[in-house]
Amino acid sequence: MSIKRILAPTDFSEVSNKAIDVAVAIATKGDAEIVLMHTSLPTEGINSNVYAAIYIHEYLEIKRKNLQQMAERLKEKGFDGKITTDNKVDFTVPSIVNAAAEFEADLVIMGSTGTSGLSGVILGSTAGGVLSKIDHPLFLIPKDYVLPESGHLLIGTDYKTAVDPGSLNIIEFFKEKLNFRIQLIHIEKEGEENVDREKYVRDNFKSLIDGSISIPGGKVEEALLKLKEKYTNAVLCTVTKKRNWFENIFYHSVSKSLAHYSDVALLCLHEE
Repeated sequence: MSIKRILAPTDFSEVSNKAIDVAVAIATKGDAEIVLMHTSLPTEGINSNVYAAIYIHEYLEIKRKNLQQMAERLKEKGFDGKITTDNKVDFTVPSIVNAAAEFEADLVIMGSTGTSGLSGVILGSTAGGVLSKIDHPLFLIPKDYVLPESGHLLIGTDYKTAVDPGSLNIIEFFKEKLNFRIQLIHIEKEGEENVDREKYVRDNFKSLIDGSISIPGGKVEEALLKLKEKYTNAVLCTVTKKRNWFENIFYHSVSKSLAHYSDVALLCLHEE
């Protein structure tokens, strides 16, 4: 159980700074490296009348310096782990998804909302795009979230979907290093196929689960949001299923639905 590298995309906004604070707190607990990345859109810094290559170079250099200064500030605040900075020129969603693979990130931590325009990429509008394409664990941080000393991780489950090893590693990290209690949340549906729930938990979560809650009817996201109000410092967690492009057209994603709530800390994991 370890986290070696955290990817932290930033648009230099207050929201992304909050996410970086969380990344630092988690990296400190796990002795992990932080990769600070910023994506400059291909059209950023281009004069509308004249394409000036020198001007573009200077513009991107400012972005690189901003990242470096951010890394230096984190060091000044006491973070003693390794920090790598990387400024991409690309479109936001593929940039973040590709960087997660490039740096072999164990966890991607980013703000669930952000700013737009030349000041930075639009993290808020791309959160759904990133979580629908990325195959690395993703932690979406709302603007007022502070990582607590202890909390609850509420995992929505159907008692069928198995989590992949990387996702299980993150759940174990939340329990052992962040002192979170792990709860499974299941929506009981009429006519649902019976499964051996105890076996499912043993096979997929070892001894990590502290309890389970079953709720009759309703939607998973609605149940998770209601339970979040009950449990202090709760993080909602979903396990995304692998689907082909045709299935995705008709697929209702709980993760995407929850990502629209700006006050929700959302951990998005993946099936095996």
